Amino acid sequence: MGSGQLAHTMNIEAIIASCITGLLTSGIVAWFFYRLGRTDTESAYRRFILTLVDMRIRQMIPTRRQSVPEHYDLKDTEHWLACLAEVLTEIGFREDAAIVEVVLGEIRDAPHIPIPDDQQRQEGEAKKKTWEAKIHKRIEGLK
Repeated sequence: MGSGQLAHTMNIEAIIASCITGLLTSGIVAWFFYRLGRTDTESAYRRFILTLVDMRIRQMIPTRRQSVPEHYDLKDTEHWLACLAEVLTEIGFREDAAIVEVVLGEIRDAPHIPIPDDQQRQEGEAKKKTWEAKIHKRIEGLK
């Protein structure tokens, strides 16, 4: 085998090795960025769901249990959160469901006060802020 043929064979081998290395590297990089993108998307969905929880807590009247036309009272919010916790568990977001269930338990324990005085109204609003803070803490944990 002459030196020309040997150099040609070595070039072909180098090209093949380069192609294999390039394809393998590209595949690994693509897989890695796909996983990062998927994680970011899942995190965004979870933040969105928990933001809806925060919105519902903000909408409710924290001293009422009976239905009001807007359906923002404690009883309606309890039902909404119980359903949401079930859905979150079913789709695999158990940590999110757990915090929703914590807030749900506290809402269930909140007193029904048909005609609250100013102090009771302020206490109800303070509880509402703590519930919102728990949801916000979970949202921050997803970023």
